[in-house]
Amino acid sequence: MSVELDAGCIYISGAVEFDDRPGSVRDALVGMVRAWHEALERAIRLSIEVDHLKADTDAAQILFELHGLILALHHDARFLRQPGALERAHAGFRRITAPCLTDEGRRWLDGGHH
Repeated sequence: MSVELDAGCIYISGAVEFDDRPGSVRDALVGMVRAWHEALERAIRLSIEVDHLKADTDAAQILFELHGLILALHHDARFLRQPGALERAHAGFRRITAPCLTDEGRRWLDGGHH
């Protein structure tokens, strides 16, 4: 993640630049972000399937919150150059996922995975 923070995120920059400008560039960016969202939601659903997240976890809500966390991280780390932004993002990830974790998920997140 720190490499992307140093270089910036084309999707965030593109969203700001093209959010209200119709055309092929905007359409391509939307497609790429949607594909990324779909991949992240699949990962969340897979985490449910392998019993790392509880069966009643709302994958769409977790996706929304994680995406918001990523946007906040980029804003605070790149724009505000706020020290500790990455650590805050890690803490935010734990807060977002904590209510959904199973015992197996907690062990995995705490480094007990193989």
